[in-house]
Amino acid sequence: MLDEDTSRNDKIMKDLNLTIKPWRKEGKHICLFLNRGIGGFSTFGKPSYEWAKETIEEIRKYSDRPILIRSHRHADEHSIKEDKKNLEHILKTFKNVTHTAFGETDIRDDLKNAWACIVYTSTSGAGALMEGVPVFITHPACFYRLFSAGQLSDIENPIIQNRDIFLTHYVNAHWSLDDMSSGLFWDKFKRYHVIQS
Repeated sequence: MLDEDTSRNDKIMKDLNLTIKPWRKEGKHICLFLNRGIGGFSTFGKPSYEWAKETIEEIRKYSDRPILIRSHRHADEHSIKEDKKNLEHILKTFKNVTHTAFGETDIRDDLKNAWACIVYTSTSGAGALMEGVPVFITHPACFYRLFSAGQLSDIENPIIQNRDIFLTHYVNAHWSLDDMSSGLFWDKFKRYHVIQS
């Protein structure tokens, strides 16, 4: 169940200079935002370039739009050396696929003129939602899965979700050190605290 406490939304929107842009109705390319390789709790052991390869194979059944793969900042770690062979395979095998790494481009530039964004569980898709780019999510553990634009077979006709509660959902899962030191975090969650005897 989504948390409906909107009390922090305006402050966070103002502090971070955020806006939720209208849904985009046009666009050219598809962004693929990758997780961090193999490590990290959110990958569930799925190598990121293996996921990208499988996802592109599926996309190409439904769309020939250009695809931009954006690697995670940890994508050059030694642990994913074998998985990088999947990236080499993708770039040799599929047409209209390009690659950028974290730090080479700004995520907002990658999203300019994007038709859709696809993620496994990466939080970077939240930026796409804020920019009005429909996001397709391929793993049920993704934080914002309720706002998914559908299955990959819907890539040319994204399901436009109501994002009214999106920011509230996101805000109520993220807390600053100030929120903790002021007691705001504790006031919010103390009702869930169980004292064991």
